[in-house]
Amino acid sequence: MKHSRLLKLFAVALTAFATVVPNQLLANELAAATKVDKATEPASTEKSLKPIDISLAKNGSLRGKLLDSQGDPVADTAIAAYRDGEQVAATKTDSNGEFRIEGLRGGLYAVASEQGGGHFRLWAPNTSPPSAQDIAMVYNDKSIVRGNLGCPESWIKKPVIIGATIVGAIILPIALHDNEAS
Repeated sequence: MKHSRLLKLFAVALTAFATVVPNQLLANELAAATKVDKATEPASTEKSLKPIDISLAKNGSLRGKLLDSQGDPVADTAIAAYRDGEQVAATKTDSNGEFRIEGLRGGLYAVASEQGGGHFRLWAPNTSPPSAQDIAMVYNDKSIVRGNLGCPESWIKKPVIIGATIVGAIILPIALHDNEAS
């Protein structure tokens, strides 16, 4: 009887922990992910994508195209270029979803619309590697991800989650065994 009550108390505590703590962890992750300076430093964040090499045209002109998730052009939408967390230029797409940003130098940039963007390594004219593209393809991402804990890969990297799992794996079998013995 005593062990049964202990088991119930443990289950309630674990449920409360899983309900409250992951929401706070998720809020911290979202706050960090929405900072522009994190988006412009691809090497510094583990979840960031490898930047795409783009050749700038004359006068540091970046040509690009904004597409939706279906691959259709997105017209009349604001586009901005960020470097080191600071907006350095902005423009709008034309009726074909195309845009041009003038006066950029080589380096790492985040190019973004309100609903998506990409990371690019811009190269000055005639200095880009052979694999560099001439046009930056930027995608709007309207997908909504719902969930309490995020991706399972991120669970493993959280010491609190690992600790709770280990404690649960040790205590639960002991409590069940003691309950069966009485």
